[in-house]
Amino acid sequence: MYQDSLLYPRPAWVIPALACLERHEFLAAQQIARRFNLAEEDVVAVLDALAGDGLLRRLQPDGPANKGSRPPIYALTSRAAALLSTAGHATPSSVPTLRRTLGHLAHEAERADLGLLLERLDEGGIIRLRRFETRAAAIGDATLVLVRGYLRRVPLVADAFAVIEVAGRVSALLVELDRGTISMRRMRLKLAGYYNWWRTGGPARRFGIEALRVLVLCPDGARLRALHAAAVEGAALRGSRFLWVAPAARYGPQDPEALFEPHAFPAVRGAPPEALYRGP
Repeated sequence: MYQDSLLYPRPAWVIPALACLERHEFLAAQQIARRFNLAEEDVVAVLDALAGDGLLRRLQPDGPANKGSRPPIYALTSRAAALLSTAGHATPSSVPTLRRTLGHLAHEAERADLGLLLERLDEGGIIRLRRFETRAAAIGDATLVLVRGYLRRVPLVADAFAVIEVAGRVSALLVELDRGTISMRRMRLKLAGYYNWWRTGGPARRFGIEALRVLVLCPDGARLRALHAAAVEGAALRGSRFLWVAPAARYGPQDPEALFEPHAFPAVRGAPPEALYRGP
């Protein structure tokens, strides 16, 4: 039988936070704090205690030496999965494993930011979050792009896929989390691939939904401007409201209303920032 943690009585947010970790696999304390409106230092203390009790794995991402150490990332253990089961949650089919190097952990966690934002809006009854998916096998696809007279296969594996209902209208987002580490040449090819995938009916074929957009979240203003130009180029300079770019910092659980604020740019030359969704 599961024995109570040494951290007893547990704060009321612990079980919801563990369930959140089950959904997103890897999260930092700051993300959990923002998701549940908590003080980050309190969350760190509790998560570290749970890690000491064997309920969580505390993982330290690699990072550039000149930027100092990154905050730890947390993941469930099998003991936490058992605890969720006793609390009435569905038992996870598996707990996260390190499929990638520690250097990718921050990316694994950061891709959950938009999902955490959407969960807050869903919880408040502002939207209905029908699906949020990050498994590559469930959302990946590929297309062909003509490059210098030759057809080139371009894999299209986004970081996340969300199906959202706002005011009765259902649409989807494929989210690319850009960290500035991929060359612009490769990003231009990928954006051109997305545009061709859309033109050839990719959204309906792959996901059964036509109202779909690709959102590229950028780390800074310079990268955003470069990717916006690449998105316009990828849309064959005709402009497209299928491809969008936006600053990643704007879309996190600390500010769920950002979904309805003008922060995102469609792939249209000279377009001003717009809201991704109109408020309900």
